[in-house]
Amino acid sequence: RADVTALQFVGKGSPNPDITWYPDDWNNIGSAVGFSWQVPWFGEGKTTVRGGYQMTYQINQSGNNIIQEINAPGSSDIGTYIPGSSDPYLDLTKLNPSLFPVRTLTPAGTPLKPMQPSLLTGPRNQQIYIPDPGLSTPYAQNLTLSVTRSVSSKLTVDLRYIGTLSRKQWDPVVNINHPNFLFNGLKEAFDAARARNDSSPALTVLEDMFRGMNIAGTTAFGPVGSTFGGVLQTAGMHLRANTTLRNNLANGNYNGLAASLNTLNYASGAANPGLPAIPTGVVGTVLRQNGFPENFIVTNPQFGAVNNLTNVYSNNYHSLETQVTMRPIHGVSFQSTYTWSKNLGTGQAGGLGASYTTLADRHADYSLQSDSRTHDFRTNGTFSLPIGPNQLFLSNSSGTLARIVEGWQASWIINLTSGQPTTVGAQNMLYANGSTSIVGPFDLVKKGV
Repeated sequence: RADVTALQFVGKGSPNPDITWYPDDWNNIGSAVGFSWQVPWFGEGKTTVRGGYQMTYQINQSGNNIIQEINAPGSSDIGTYIPGSSDPYLDLTKLNPSLFPVRTLTPAGTPLKPMQPSLLTGPRNQQIYIPDPGLSTPYAQNLTLSVTRSVSSKLTVDLRYIGTLSRKQWDPVVNINHPNFLFNGLKEAFDAARARNDSSPALTVLEDMFRGMNIAGTTAFGPVGSTFGGVLQTAGMHLRANTTLRNNLANGNYNGLAASLNTLNYASGAANPGLPAIPTGVVGTVLRQNGFPENFIVTNPQFGAVNNLTNVYSNNYHSLETQVTMRPIHGVSFQSTYTWSKNLGTGQAGGLGASYTTLADRHADYSLQSDSRTHDFRTNGTFSLPIGPNQLFLSNSSGTLARIVEGWQASWIINLTSGQPTTVGAQNMLYANGSTSIVGPFDLVKKGV
């Protein structure tokens, strides 16, 4: 059984002013603490240890979804008025009051009023945005620990750890209405049908679902469970013959296959002469005919996508930084920094709108983010040109010439960074991200990566 989802307006100026669209979040207290300790050993005043922790909250990124929520199914009716050819000019005084307000008709022919629950019978293609009841403000934890050593009065060496841990990051488009085939026996049934193992017990769920119906859709087949033309009609046989289902079955696209079953109608007419006619706009008759629950495949069959506004993303950035700073010695100064880091997290490409291979195990997509750079080396410096009084060149110059040529410096900047992580994708997948099985060395040069 699937409960009907009803919609209601909430917030100020609505019939439910005391109900908020998402909960208040009052505990966003950004704290910070740090310390500095001058180590008394290895030379007084030469070594300093510093560390700190800070929590920062970020402004949420869901403002644009308020607009999307206003367009919830049933919140408005859109109608088009076309005047007759004999009187093409619109005159509001001539409008028939029975035409307005416009009422959309349901498949049963009755008016569909605003905010009326979407029907379980179809068309199952509307989408809705809903906030997580536990929605909260995203935040990041910043961790630092460093050791600074003065090697000499002009040379300093720093060793630092820097970590940024992002938590409860927003995602406006997590569809929680994905077709389920992992936990209701469909995956095993699809595997058996794909392998043409029509006698497998795993096909029982499809046999029960299709029994008494001609899913193949043509008169060349009989109802599943019967013997037609001397051939026992099996669920696997019909699944492979159905033009809507067989491509996804062959390609292993079980997500698309299950989604099709959720809205599949049996063929009316000669192919299924004993089954009831299907009213216009009704879908899912294959599930319904043999008593399968409306939500056997998707959690909320009234809708297509149910986009949950929630805090699901997180990432962990860790880095080790080394820095050498030299103040001018014989006219030369420089600062060089090397960073060894890794940014791991959930959420494809480390950004909003990312998707998961399966929502049942989001951590399986915990991986390198696109902005991760393992190695980063940067150096810059200056050196004084040996030109002018008492220098290698024009050492005896004076007056105007000396003022022009003295004090010139040259500088350099060098930045070297390792490349962006490469994603090797796969065509066949569960829900979103395909993963490959690399069985040998992967030559990035020959593959053109």
